[in-house]
Amino acid sequence: MRVRWWKHAILTELLLLGVSCGWAQSKLLTVSLKPYGWISQHELSVQHPDPEREGWLTSGPPGGVAWRGVGEVALDAQGHVYVGLPIWASGAAPKSAVRGTGDKLRVLMLNARGKGEVERTMDFPTQSLERLDLRLAGDGALLPVGNDKLMRVGADGRPVAELALPDEEKKYEGWYLQSSTTGRTVRVRLNDQTSMLVDAQTLAVLKHCQEPSYRDDTGVMTDRMEFTTAEEGDQPHVTYVLERQEYCGKR
Repeated sequence: MRVRWWKHAILTELLLLGVSCGWAQSKLLTVSLKPYGWISQHELSVQHPDPEREGWLTSGPPGGVAWRGVGEVALDAQGHVYVGLPIWASGAAPKSAVRGTGDKLRVLMLNARGKGEVERTMDFPTQSLERLDLRLAGDGALLPVGNDKLMRVGADGRPVAELALPDEEKKYEGWYLQSSTTGRTVRVRLNDQTSMLVDAQTLAVLKHCQEPSYRDDTGVMTDRMEFTTAEEGDQPHVTYVLERQEYCGKR
């Protein structure tokens, strides 16, 4: 079972909304996600036959489980918190009227300035619960990923633009999205060597990149290049330098 480190930010059935200062946090409100189809670890652990392997048992959706309850969280300047819930409702999924039928990314829009009221619920059907994402563009538009599509959502909660994301991920390879500091550019990591740079407003592909390794994507993204720190020299005479790398280029 593949577990991505950035998926472990929230591991409980409750979403705690807070503000941080240093190491301290102040809890503003608590919102239960159960009424919206949140799936518990106990439900994910129920074993069932694997149709692709005779005699094998598995738990959760086919292909493994890379998420726990809350999938993604995004916050806009108007005090709305967007929560992406991976909803497993197909096959051997525990039955629930709230979840309905068909796997989906369910996005909740909460009012953090109030009492955490859910102002809107949006469902985006998907064939894969492995490749999901939720973030905001620089202009505040919602950018969910589901069913191998990057979508830009309008004020009515419906996609106004879509970009197909090819399924080129191999087992244990990296798949994730990153945003630039302005939010105008999104990098989609398709596998260890392939990525796409996308304009967050138009969803136009700016560049296709073939790189030696995704492990170089550790710096801060701007709209033109990436910056990261590196060490030069040997102990005890080590110095730290700032490196820059244009996208699809070498450091």
